[in-house]
Amino acid sequence: NYPPAAGDVDSPASFGYDVLFRVCPGLTFEMAQRGKFTEAVERNFAEAIKYLELKGASAITGDCGFMMAFQVLARKIATKPVFMSSLVQCPIIAAAFDPKDMILILTANGKSLKPQKDILLNSCGF
Repeated sequence: NYPPAAGDVDSPASFGYDVLFRVCPGLTFEMAQRGKFTEAVERNFAEAIKYLELKGASAITGDCGFMMAFQVLARKIATKPVFMSSLVQCPIIAAAFDPKDMILILTANGKSLKPQKDILLNSCGF
């Protein structure tokens, strides 16, 4: 927990439109890094997505790059577009470069992101 500053995805002041927020009880940064939910947190995750849709959300987003691990599950639950991580932008970015070019992804913990490589390659189009 931290007080979000304007410009942070967690701050309503960052956007020029209404934003709905819903915390997923039990979901921790460490759990996102591992890319695995407990059964209880998976239920809470599904409930949070359904809650946001019931409240009128146009899309569902996450606030951490490591939430990419939950992109496929979130798409199965949601009826709205899902962007669990900024990493979903990688195919668009890659299209602007030569296939031989490399794209740098900065992360808080490379060791934690590496096991999620297959999800990135297979589920997100790059």
